Amino acid sequence: MTTTGRPRSGPLHLTPIRRLPGWQGAVVCCFMVWTILLSACGQETADQALAPPAEYQVRGVVRQIKEQSIGSTQLSIHHEAIPDFVGIQGDVVGMKSMTMPFTVAESVEWRDISPGMKIAFQLTVDWTAPEPALITRIEVLPTETELDLSGSG
Repeated sequence: MTTTGRPRSGPLHLTPIRRLPGWQGAVVCCFMVWTILLSACGQETADQALAPPAEYQVRGVVRQIKEQSIGSTQLSIHHEAIPDFVGIQGDVVGMKSMTMPFTVAESVEWRDISPGMKIAFQLTVDWTAPEPALITRIEVLPTETELDLSGSG
């Protein structure tokens, strides 16, 4: 602007913003970046739908039993492949035969299970739940049951 209060003609004239001293400027800058990142992340998760809950009938061999806390038990099971396993984004990703821990739902009776037993179990997967994968049913299989634990998926 000119001294008369009229806009200056010609190139755009920008008034510099007052600089904040060292650490205060860094804090303001970090806050602005953090706010942008949070808003971008929030929008991304809202736009991406998680896979709906699913149930899988699985067979395997119990390797270990761990009682985590009152009402919480994990069975480490070498299970057969789950070829139709759906990942968190809803894509069929399959799961190879492997040994992994599974949490047992509180309503499931597991006390007759011991390491070395062959079992059939229902695996319920709900990606929105605090414990996404739960064993919701267990059945002991006859010892002569043949399982394919070769690792193919």
